Amino acid sequence: MNSLDGLLSPFDVNRFFLEYWHRKPLHIGGDEHKFAKLPGLKELPSLLNGSLSPTRWTKGHTHNAQASFVDRAGNVRYVSAAPSTWPDLFNAGASLCFSALDQYHAELTRFVEGIASTTRLPGTIVTTCYLTAPFSGSAMHIDMQHVFFMQVEGRKDWKISQHAAWQDAPAHVQLSSLKTPGMKACLESLGVKVASPEETGLQEVTLNPGDVLYLPPGFWHEGRTSDSHSLHYTLTFMPLAPWHLVVAYLRREFFQKSCLRRDLRYTTESGEGDATNLIEAAIVELRDIVSRLTANDLEQCFVQATSTEGPLKNYLVQS
Repeated sequence: MNSLDGLLSPFDVNRFFLEYWHRKPLHIGGDEHKFAKLPGLKELPSLLNGSLSPTRWTKGHTHNAQASFVDRAGNVRYVSAAPSTWPDLFNAGASLCFSALDQYHAELTRFVEGIASTTRLPGTIVTTCYLTAPFSGSAMHIDMQHVFFMQVEGRKDWKISQHAAWQDAPAHVQLSSLKTPGMKACLESLGVKVASPEETGLQEVTLNPGDVLYLPPGFWHEGRTSDSHSLHYTLTFMPLAPWHLVVAYLRREFFQKSCLRRDLRYTTESGEGDATNLIEAAIVELRDIVSRLTANDLEQCFVQATSTEGPLKNYLVQS
């Protein structure tokens, strides 16, 4: 399972990259025991609370989950939920999202590391767990990352678009927000058009245990349960475009060159020159940096920044 071949089985991984990756969704039916090594309903509570061995107490998932529920107007609401509230929220019909669970389970850690080893520039790859109560689910939205939905227990019904609403979407978008004047004005000012679900063509997919659903960035999707719960994990490839490598490199330059960090307020009053002149000097410096930049520089900087956890990664890399 710790490879793309295992995740996509029985679908051919070479065909997947040629026909689906970055292009269109793919639903793969699977054996109900395919994800048996991933934490299921019985193991999840102990995983969240931590585990105790004869020599060590390992802390569990102690940060807040995201809970979602449908309000009286039919809108999906999201709240940050402390651990003490999780049982009551689930029993009341909420859906719970637990992020970065690969940090707390050895099999999930091996799974993510195995997938990351298959690409030269893995970027950030994480797993997220979704525990959804009966008659609950998400609102129609698009994401900016590649996502593989792995159904572990129960079933979940999905509506997904057949074509991208926003090619290589750089941001998450809720369908409800597209109708607001602020979002409309924002997209118009950026020269961006996000196609509606109807324009992209919706199709319905039901995930049963062992099934996998792949969605590229920018595709509408909405998941719902009926009269039973659902437990699924997502394998999420956070965005890794040339832009992210350029930003990481320029952030390093930001830390090295004070002319890029100079505060522009009160420059005249403090005798340091006109703000416009300081901006122009910074642009000259940036042009010089970019003129000498090579693809190898970007890749080496990014690999260095992401190879270890710590301040360097936090300063330079932002997904």
